[in-house]
Amino acid sequence: MHHRAALLLGAAIRGGHIGFDRMLGYELKYATAFGDTHLGRVGSKRAA
Repeated sequence: MHHRAALLLGAAIRGGHIGFDRMLGYELKYATAFGDTHLGRVGSKRAA
């Protein structure tokens, strides 16, 4: 029974983390930069 509770806790933590990332717009990230996602660039734009 303890293994099942640990798996459920891990799944809840992972699900919450994924949901929070999606809420903020930081979904799938690319290796080029943290702000590069499959939806486009996330974050403030720097002035030129």
